[in-house]
Amino acid sequence: MVIQWKPVYEIGVDFVDADHRKFCDMINDLGAALAAGRLAEAPGFMTQVGSYFEQHCAREEAAMRKINFPGLDRHIQENRKIRDNIGQLTEKLRRDTSPPVVEAAAAFLTRWFLDHVLGQDLQLRAAYRAAGMAKATAGSGIAARVDLFLAGFRVRTRILTAALIPTVLAICVTVLLIHGKYGVVKEMEHVHALAAHAVNTGNLVHELQHERGLTALALSGDALAQSTLPGQHEKADRLRAVVTVEAMGNTAKVLAEIDRLRAAARDKSMNTPDIVEGYSTAITNLLDGLGEVARGLESARVTNRLTAYLSLAQGKERAGQERAVGVVGFAESFSEIRYRRFVERSAQERAYFSTYLTFAEPAHQKKFKDVLQNPSMSGFEDLRNSAKLDLPPGAVDAKKWFDAATSRLTVLKSLENDAAADLVATATSIGSAAKRDLTVIATIMAALIGLALTLTVVIIRSVVGPFLALAGTIHRIGQGEKDAEVQGIDRKDEIGDMARTIMVFRSALLTNDTLQAEQALERAFNETRVHRREDLTHTFDRKVSQYVGVLASSATELVATAHEMTRVAGDTTDRSTTVAAASEQTSTNIQTVASAVEELAASVGEITRQVSHSAHMSADAVREADQTDATVAGLSQAAQKIGEVVSLINDIASQTNLLALNATIEAARAGEAGKGFAVVANEVKQLANQTVKATSEIGDHIKAIQEATRDSVDAIRHIGGTIREINGISTAIASAVEEQSAATAEISRNVQQAAQGVEDVNRNIVEVSHGANQTGAAATQVLQAAGDVSNRSEMIRAEVEGFLSEIRAI
Repeated sequence: MVIQWKPVYEIGVDFVDADHRKFCDMINDLGAALAAGRLAEAPGFMTQVGSYFEQHCAREEAAMRKINFPGLDRHIQENRKIRDNIGQLTEKLRRDTSPPVVEAAAAFLTRWFLDHVLGQDLQLRAAYRAAGMAKATAGSGIAARVDLFLAGFRVRTRILTAALIPTVLAICVTVLLIHGKYGVVKEMEHVHALAAHAVNTGNLVHELQHERGLTALALSGDALAQSTLPGQHEKADRLRAVVTVEAMGNTAKVLAEIDRLRAAARDKSMNTPDIVEGYSTAITNLLDGLGEVARGLESARVTNRLTAYLSLAQGKERAGQERAVGVVGFAESFSEIRYRRFVERSAQERAYFSTYLTFAEPAHQKKFKDVLQNPSMSGFEDLRNSAKLDLPPGAVDAKKWFDAATSRLTVLKSLENDAAADLVATATSIGSAAKRDLTVIATIMAALIGLALTLTVVIIRSVVGPFLALAGTIHRIGQGEKDAEVQGIDRKDEIGDMARTIMVFRSALLTNDTLQAEQALERAFNETRVHRREDLTHTFDRKVSQYVGVLASSATELVATAHEMTRVAGDTTDRSTTVAAASEQTSTNIQTVASAVEELAASVGEITRQVSHSAHMSADAVREADQTDATVAGLSQAAQKIGEVVSLINDIASQTNLLALNATIEAARAGEAGKGFAVVANEVKQLANQTVKATSEIGDHIKAIQEATRDSVDAIRHIGGTIREINGISTAIASAVEEQSAATAEISRNVQQAAQGVEDVNRNIVEVSHGANQTGAAATQVLQAAGDVSNRSEMIRAEVEGFLSEIRAI
């Protein structure tokens, strides 16, 4: 068995694990076929693997798209490479099923399977689990589930969590403690404000109580009370202003009722009991307002002190109401309702005082008892006891009752102030203690939290740091950095064990690298020989192809040159024929020029004869004047003929010049063969130019003769005086004729030379034509040879390509 299926291969997704098991079975089947010698079945196994791999990739990539896996593109590229490798391996197996090739195929599939499952698909397990597609594979117990859950977090996160949970709990407890202490501080601050307000309210209540009693006395007709009442109003108003500014509870609304009661007392719109009851209600509401403001306090000590203070204040108010009811009762009489109120106020007073004694400090209890049981209070008790139902008016002095009750209320006010001071002192003590506790708790908890965080950081650095270093080392080794430093091999803990394990792992990798290097060296030797053979083959191919290409190119150029030579030979033959014809025409023209020159010589002889005759006749000019006239006429005609001959010579010279130009052009076309003819043509051209020049001079002389003839006609009239001049003219004519004779002889000689040159040109043209014919024949032979070379170069190219193809196929 090539691969033994293990639980570590499981991803947790059913279809993925099923595909992997199928691959494992296919690889094992290939290994079994190899072991049994059924090598011919290997291509079929590889085809099945490739086909199933296509199906597996389609299912796997669809699942990865479903969970939006970020590495999908890279995974697809890896699968494409594996698909190509499997296809190439299948093709190799179809060509070669030898044992080494089949063993290499099985080894490749094994390595691919392990890399695909352990190196790639296991990385998808977390993503599949997060999407709910993968089942747990680490067990089903609580501990296993906890381990699975924690495995999703880094070690640093776990340590931080383990340290932060108790730290956060401690912080929460600290916050609760601080919040409680802070609440106490704020509560005590509120108690301070409440105590101050209570003192101010108590002072106001005390003054309102006094105002209530004075109002009752004033309404009963007491003049002193009536005069004292406005001053009492001012005292109460000053305190009322302070309490109004503090404005706690329903204070403002209650105090507004006082103004209505005062107005009713001034205009007597209400009876005295109702006014007294109104004052009592307002004062009671003020005191009840203090109680409402004080609700919700959490400190038992403060609550006790505040309850004691409010109970004392309420009892004092009932004492004040008792004073007011008693003033009216003693002044008017105690009706049944009035007496019941008086008794109720006394009972309520005792109840509140009893509550005060329950919550007050022992020292305050003792002081309260000592004050109220003082003998000075016996007069008040006697007056209280004297109040009876239907007591006649004036039986007891109402003013005396008022003074005794007022003295008692003043003492109660002193006790009330002591209770307020005790409340403030208690609040101050508790607030200070709370602030002190707040500072201590905050300091201690900050120190503990700082210590916990410091220890956490130290532990993380001592654990996570080496772990990260080892992870980095493993990563670098995995990237090929085999000489990476492994830290912690001297440690005695688990990190040291891991470091030493990495050392063993690296040693195995280095050993494997050494083996691979040896194998690579052996492969390099083999590959060097193969590469050398390939290089020689490529060099041979390149050089032979180059030579064959050059040969083919040369053959092509040779064919083109042969065609060009054939064309040039034909063209040369045609031009030689044309030049020969032109040469014949030139020879004819030269013969014509020679004839004209001979005629010119005859004319010159005739001129010489006539000049001589003119000289002889000039001696007899006088005697033969008539004959001279006829002779001059004949001379004029002869001069006219000479002009015609000169014109003819000019025409012949121009034609000769034109023929020489044509001969020069044809000689240039003939190339090297026409150079001799070009020289002759040039000499003919020069002779023609000289002939033109000579005939021009003859023409000039002819004109002179004609002018002399005309002069002779005139001289006949003066024959005697001009004989010497005529004789001189005749001598000049004779000299010119001699020069013309010499020029004519030179022209004749040059014409003969031109004729000889034309004969040479004709002879050379014949030779050129013969050479052109030979060139055409040679060009034909070259063309045949070039075609043969081209055919053989193609044969060589085909032979070399076949040879190289066979070499590469080996």
